[in-house]
Amino acid sequence: MGKITLSLDDDQEAFVNARIDEGQFGDVGNYLRELVRRDQERQKTTEHSRQMPDQAAAIGVCEDAPTASWAEAEQEEAQRLNDLRMAIREGIESGVSQRTVEQIWDQARQRHRAKHG
Repeated sequence: MGKITLSLDDDQEAFVNARIDEGQFGDVGNYLRELVRRDQERQKTTEHSRQMPDQAAAIGVCEDAPTASWAEAEQEEAQRLNDLRMAIREGIESGVSQRTVEQIWDQARQRHRAKHG
């Protein structure tokens, strides 16, 4: 079994000691091992959740299951977020407009139709 040295601030140390004093854990080592075990379980659950849509689509369990992988979905979301950031930056850099709100909305609708049909 490995050995780890850990530094905690006063509040964290008091919290851990309170958990031990409550009798839920025998000592600091037991407390930390439980935290690591929970984190390992959470990671396994996350990994399994990411694989489920692909597995469901592959075996035909669900016709609505997404065919794109989780990584592709995350990449698409990152691209949408980047596009939004760019649009915000463009708006800020364009400065104060002399157009009316209705003119701005008309241009936004035209841009939307051009992009999305």
